[in-house]
Parts: sequence; C-alpha cells; structure tokens
Amino acid sequence: MNDYLVWSPLYKVDRTKYLYHYTSVEKAFKILYYKTLQFANITTTNDIFEQKPKLSFDETDLNTFDMVRTIQKYFLKEQNRVRILCFSQDYEKDINMDNLSRDQRRANVIGRGFALPRMWAQYSSNNEGVCLIINKDKLLNYISAQEIFNINNKVNYVNNYLTYPMNKEYIIKLYKKIISNSFDVFSTLVKDDSDFVKFNFFSKLDDWQSENEFRILTLVNENNLDKVIKINNIYKFVEGIVVGQNISDENCFILHQLVDGNTIIRRIHFDNIITRIQDI
Repeated sequence: MNDYLVWSPLYKVDRTKYLYHYTSVEKAFKILYYKTLQFANITTTNDIFEQKPKLSFDETDLNTFDMVRTIQKYFLKEQNRVRILCFSQDYEKDINMDNLSRDQRRANVIGRGFALPRMWAQYSSNNEGVCLIINKDKLLNYISAQEIFNINNKVNYVNNYLTYPMNKEYIIKLYKKIISNSFDVFSTLVKDDSDFVKFNFFSKLDDWQSENEFRILTLVNENNLDKVIKINNIYKFVEGIVVGQNISDENCFILHQLVDGNTIIRRIHFDNIITRIQDI
C-alpha cells in the first residue's frame, strides 16, 4: 500500500522522511529488473574536486617533502576504495505560494525532492528519465541489516573547500604508519576521524547546492577494489517512482512491466505556474 503523502505538496510532508535517486531510464531498467541499488566509486563522480583527497600540509620543509609526497600518493590511491550512494532531499525552507489559488497550492509539488528541474535535466536525461522515492529510515535500516559499514549525512555546501590539516608532527606520524603497512590507515581515518570524513566526503562547493544532497558512504577492502556493493530488495524502501515529462510511452510501458505492481509510477509535469504530479 502506497502512502498518499509520498506525493504531497511540500507543506504537508515530513521533510526528513524521503530520499530521491535520479537516473536515466536505461539505468532505471537495470535497477528495477535486478531490484538492486549499487554504490558508485567516488572517483567517477562528475565533480572533479571529489575525485581528489582534500589535504593540506602545514610546517613542511625539506625534511618532510618526501613524506608529504608519499602521503599524497597514498591517499590518491586509497580514494578508489570509497563508494557512495547519492540522493536529493525535500527543501527545508517553505516555498512561497502566495500567488497561487488554493487548488493550485494543493497540486503544486515544487520543493519536493522529486521536483528539482536541474536534477531532471542533469541526471535524468533531460526529463526523459526516472526518480525513485525512497523511505530514508527503511533504507538505512536495511543497509544496517546487511551489515554494510556506512556513514550517512547531508552534504555541506561551502564557498571554498576546507582541507584536512596536517602539521609537521602529524605528517611524520602518519608517514611512519603508512610505510609500516601494519594496519589500514585510510580505513581508520574514515571510521574514526569525523573531520577527515567531513572535509573529504561530505563537503561540496555551493555551485552544487541545488542538488540538496544526502549521501551514504562505504568502503571496499584495499585488496578488493573491484568489489561491487549492492543493496537488494529495493521495494523494501522504494515507495514511489516518478518519470520525467518527456519520457516515451514505450519506456513507461516497460517500467510498468518491471515494477509489476510493487509501487506506483506517476509523471511529473512542469509549467509556468505550478509543478504537478499526474497519473499515467
């Protein structure tokens, strides 16, 4: 049974309840056929800054120069271990609808996480793709039940990136740990150092702010970089599917066949006055 509130205007919905995953229709076919969401390598994101570690080295000198280079190379290599799932969220602030009639307010879903024009254009094939509506708590509980290590949080948007600072003492200490190969330095930092995680994986430039991103992060073993991490049984947490207003009838038909009644599919429609959801 689908909750009507899944499709409600912003002012009626619990804005912490849902996450939204935009994708092309071709990728949606695979997700729905296999009933699986797959973590992506952070180095494949379309934000060039995210593909590199955000580190800064204070008090460096000739004696620590080679150490710094070793540390930089180490973190650049280890960055390939990071896997992420990215979602949008509902707006936190109210949308001004004073210019709309009562009926228009009831129908207007602008501000909902599935009604972000830039996301439809950039990640859903210019309004020909799909957006999955996901119950956040159900997803996180299911990930925990699968015993997948994860860190999850909203992304913080900044004017300029902050970097993880390392003074001379820390550089020497870290260098010795890295070259000793005695334990997993990168994994320890990810799991135990909140500043390292925040600066490197949960901060983006405010040019991306309209994405309103929530992120789930996990790691693969350093000896198994090809490992694929998947979340199965998506209908345990997917509570609705939105298709773009430019999607073809043929693709809508295929989506209905793949969903097979497990959830409702509706179409988003943008016009000059309101954004609404329509049955298909």
